[in-house]
Amino acid sequence: IDKPIELVGHSSVVWSLSWNPKTGQLATANQDELIVWNTNFKGELAKSKDAYDPISFSNNGSWLAATTRDGVALLNPKSLQVVRQWSKAEGFELSEEDEYVSAMEFGFSDKLLVIGTSEGAIFRIDLESGEVKRAVGQETRVTSIAISKSWKRMATTGLDRKAKLWDTRTWAPVHIEQFLEPVTCASFSGDGTYVAFGADDGAIKLLSSTDGKLISTSIFSGSVSSLDFFSGDRLIATGSSETEKGSIWIFGEIELRSKRKFAISFWPWVAITSPNGNLIAIGGDNGKVFVFDIP
Repeated sequence: IDKPIELVGHSSVVWSLSWNPKTGQLATANQDELIVWNTNFKGELAKSKDAYDPISFSNNGSWLAATTRDGVALLNPKSLQVVRQWSKAEGFELSEEDEYVSAMEFGFSDKLLVIGTSEGAIFRIDLESGEVKRAVGQETRVTSIAISKSWKRMATTGLDRKAKLWDTRTWAPVHIEQFLEPVTCASFSGDGTYVAFGADDGAIKLLSSTDGKLISTSIFSGSVSSLDFFSGDRLIATGSSETEKGSIWIFGEIELRSKRKFAISFWPWVAITSPNGNLIAIGGDNGKVFVFDIP
């Protein structure tokens, strides 16, 4: 891999990344600050120390959702000013003193914001009415949320070693996939036909999003920290292990047999491909964000 662009501005590990699907701008966040970078990656467009990870751009690029001191908020992507927020007064109330937001994702043409917490709860915020609904999602911390582009399926993963596939019409799970170790990440293919899950022991499973039927499996050389589909059904996996800092695997086909491996000199905590599929951004353990051309 050619030398990446390095984005320096965070004070600690970068936990969350999101691309604006309309402008191509990249937002990065950790527990200390949120930064939106200029499109050419030459500097910061905006920075806030009042908004944190996790973050998620809306599908039309008009909003950036983030965690705040009082709850969650929709931000103006250019200024990071709060447009709308939900806290205890608006019905967004965490049940435990140490409960926190651990994942979030937009769905249904930006009419819904789905939020996962450290206690396994799933919140659904109706962005038109403002109504907040809470339900049990995982038995322990929700580590990731993914929603298919068709809005028909949602995937959640957790430290309870379970990956769940949900029918968004009924909000009931249609399949639960058991893993041997905590499940860390999920991603839907471009057409929503498949969903991929990755786990702490390196297990990667590809399932049918219709019924959860297992399609293919692979074993990553270490803990899988993130998965992301690009160019339809190609899959990128990143992770780390005790013996090597970090790795990027690129699977060339849906069966997960053909893959290319690239070593990187840092521990990747999160990775996401750009909307046009030509770049991958990775949040590192050293507070830096690295932007690569996809080989």
